[in-house]
Amino acid sequence: MKKEPSKKKVDRLQATYALLDLFAKKRSRKAYLDAVLDLLLSWSDSRCGGIRVLTEQKHIPYECYRGFSRQFWESENGLSILRDHCACTRILHGKPAPKDLPRMTPGGSFRCDNILTFVRSLSQEDLRTFRGICVAHGYRSVAVIPIRYDGNVLAAIHLADEREGKVSEDVVEFIESVAPLIGEAIHRFNLEEEIRESENRLRLLSGQLLTAQEDERKRFARDLHDSLGASLAAIKYALEDVLSKIALKQEMGDRDSVVCSLEKTITRVQETIEEVRRIQMDLRPATLDDLGLLPTISWVTREFQKVYSRKAIEKTIDVEEAEIPEHLKTVIYRVIQEALNNIAKHSQAKKAILSLTKRNGQLELRVEDNGVGFDAVALLSKKGARKGFGLTTMRERTELTGGIFTIDSAPGEGVRICAVWPLPP
Repeated sequence: MKKEPSKKKVDRLQATYALLDLFAKKRSRKAYLDAVLDLLLSWSDSRCGGIRVLTEQKHIPYECYRGFSRQFWESENGLSILRDHCACTRILHGKPAPKDLPRMTPGGSFRCDNILTFVRSLSQEDLRTFRGICVAHGYRSVAVIPIRYDGNVLAAIHLADEREGKVSEDVVEFIESVAPLIGEAIHRFNLEEEIRESENRLRLLSGQLLTAQEDERKRFARDLHDSLGASLAAIKYALEDVLSKIALKQEMGDRDSVVCSLEKTITRVQETIEEVRRIQMDLRPATLDDLGLLPTISWVTREFQKVYSRKAIEKTIDVEEAEIPEHLKTVIYRVIQEALNNIAKHSQAKKAILSLTKRNGQLELRVEDNGVGFDAVALLSKKGARKGFGLTTMRERTELTGGIFTIDSAPGEGVRICAVWPLPP
């Protein structure tokens, strides 16, 4: 006679089907986790629950939650695994403390039937490593279950109830058994979102490149018309004046006026030559091709100091020209050019710091200022990217050449830009 499968196996199989069905039906991570949380709460006796997702900045906000009060959510939603200390941050960090071990499961979850009793058993020193927010809001049963993908913690399920013993070992073990499926789904949703963001950035960059090309053409045409055109016209009129004086065979006594006119014309020619050089240097400095990146950086900082004499600029170079890959030299120059342009136009800074260094097998470029700063997160968001002071272009230039671009800023705190590229061994 065929043996019937156990209820536990049937339940797990049904749970697997339910999770796979949700993944097939939901089109976003948020919608998927909302539905998953409802499913998890239906499997447990807990009144409250939430799913925290680990961000790139190591924050652990709730992607979704049920039952928690607004006050509890506000106090818990801004936690960071690098800054805050509690069982949930340690589980998401993958580093439980010795004091957590009595309540840890073999699957790496934190489970407590009465968190108040547990906290009261701790020493004063150990109490400092628990925030106590769950206790303060009257919760007694608490569980934090990690969601992993490829060995890394991506998120955590937080279950809580005001009653004791409402997060049983069986429930936690059951959720642990299906958590890898949730982790796989989160990973895939993350990949899809990254692809969408990459496509959006690419479209945005393509548009910006076309706009920049047209703007550069307009500027070039304006410079030719306003500067070179006017200078050449003035030279033409000056030469015509000299020729007319010579044609009239003026007396020797007027020789000085002819010489003076020619000297003025020569001065105008020299000014025109300098203007041509300026336009050419703006388009692409000859020093970059003739002398290399480091002399070009020195030239850029000198010119910046000449034009913006009230803004001090401190430069540090700790790398040899030969150590900088050729394909990075133009990119580094453009990032510096754009960063200094932002400092000049937007920062209201009194001091800028520029450094290009080699350390730990990497080439690191930093440009900082002590200006007014801005909300970097908002400016680099999808909506803010179009008015991002060239930050998106700088980031794309860096990332397209295999580097990592980061920016740190807040209103009133200046701007710190960093671009890092791995160097060949």
